[in-house]
Amino acid sequence: MNFSKSRIHSLILASFSLTTLACETMRSSDLETAGIVPVVEFLSAGDGTVEVRASLRAGGLASNTFLELTGGDRLVARSTDDQTSLMGTTGLSPYLLYVGFLQGGVPGTELSVSLLRERHENATDSAATLPANFEVLGFEGGSDGRGKPFIVGVDDLPVRWTNSSNDQISVSVQGVCVNSELGAEQPDTGRLTLSAASLYSWEGRSGERCTGEVIVRRVRGGQVDRIFDEGRVTAVQERRMTVHFEVP
Repeated sequence: MNFSKSRIHSLILASFSLTTLACETMRSSDLETAGIVPVVEFLSAGDGTVEVRASLRAGGLASNTFLELTGGDRLVARSTDDQTSLMGTTGLSPYLLYVGFLQGGVPGTELSVSLLRERHENATDSAATLPANFEVLGFEGGSDGRGKPFIVGVDDLPVRWTNSSNDQISVSVQGVCVNSELGAEQPDTGRLTLSAASLYSWEGRSGERCTGEVIVRRVRGGQVDRIFDEGRVTAVQERRMTVHFEVP
């Protein structure tokens, strides 16, 4: 299955933003399993497919040292009805990522990633459950975001979606002439307002109009295999809506 660089890049920013851009790599086979730190995201856009993305690190969640799978080490993702090996990606980010796809994506499905090793102990119990589906309904009050554009740095962006949940939610914006700070995860009440102060434009874009995407992510935390000293596993439902912006 194909996937776009723009989508990969935005997911990296949202899910793998704990490190700086100056990254190093080392061989996974040089570490015992307990010393590896997995960061895994299962992502559904509601299209019947789940993207599985994983990075392995040494030195903690905030480390910029990424592991390359060597010595027969491999990552395998599973759902109830499907299984796939994760493949390394190159040229899409400063991080060493492993990506695969699972068919399904039904809310409530348990998804897992196993680190299978020839020289060290396996880790097979990192998993998360996919949150409920939702759809973005649009914007409350002010500019409608389609005909009349939102003014960057002036207009708040009040977003609402079809249902609330017990999970966490984040909202961010990505566009040609506009971006936002990475959306902090908050309780999912079915609506959230991005303040005008959280949106910014690129230098030299004054007077420009452009389209951008409002990215809404419903995030559910999972469990990390107990053999690991540290790590993070999440399952995410992500929806996007195109919006028009104007830079004053």
